[in-house]
Amino acid sequence: MEGLEKSLVPEALHTSSGQILLEAKNLCLKFKHADQMICALDGVNFKLRAGEIYALVGESGSGKSTLARCLCNLLLPDSGEIKLHDLTYGHKKLSSAQRDQLCTLIQPLLQEGALDPALTLRQALAEPLQARRMTSPEINQQLLKLCDTVSLNRDLMELNCADLSGGQRQRAALARALSFNPRLLIADELTAPLDLSVQAQLINLLLQRCRKSGLTILLITHDFNLAAFAADRIGVMSKGKIVEEGAAEELCSRPKHPYTRALLHATLPASPSMARQRILSGLNEDLMLN
Repeated sequence: MEGLEKSLVPEALHTSSGQILLEAKNLCLKFKHADQMICALDGVNFKLRAGEIYALVGESGSGKSTLARCLCNLLLPDSGEIKLHDLTYGHKKLSSAQRDQLCTLIQPLLQEGALDPALTLRQALAEPLQARRMTSPEINQQLLKLCDTVSLNRDLMELNCADLSGGQRQRAALARALSFNPRLLIADELTAPLDLSVQAQLINLLLQRCRKSGLTILLITHDFNLAAFAADRIGVMSKGKIVEEGAAEELCSRPKHPYTRALLHATLPASPSMARQRILSGLNEDLMLN
């Protein structure tokens, strides 16, 4: 197990360039629910560095997914600003050209929700490639490359997405997101519906992609074990605010905020290394990616 762990954990997780890829400033958003105003985002400020994995942790209802949808421009905040590479957006709708630009910068990866179940896997993966006006031979070549990238069996291409297993659907959703060649991938509860061994395989794929291509990943999860294993930095969200953030090892070892300490006490083993053991326990050596 010790050798397996070394193979899966990147040689240097903290190898981001240090350049700021995304910065959110004072994001605020309220919803009306049962004649009451619910503050979903309460002045959120945070930054993502190019090439890092940042885990956003918190209980259900803490605002994690709302924040992700604002970053993807699927929700408009009431106020605040988001800067992603050379694009600035926030509470105003984007133009068609700006939306196209955003798609090349950021891609969401949601819980089994990115694929149309009525489409075959080939059709689902080909859609974004066709939008780029690639020729049929170019599309076929790219499809094979995407399947190999996420270790998805090429023989599945003619199956309907509805007939894929949970792990296969998540790999396919990852392949579709990567087809845009984004700078930032937002993985919202990516592994929540999956068993432990499939979780480990998917996280391994993300780590390898981050390490090889410099992809930046925002990993949204309620699972502190997963955050401790995979992330460079962790942000803890509660009631629409990021109440604490820091380097993963530091935050897990010496949390400062009472809410962070409560989450750690409830979910995390005694050390991050034990969290890695939990993630890796379902993964056999023949599933390792070289």
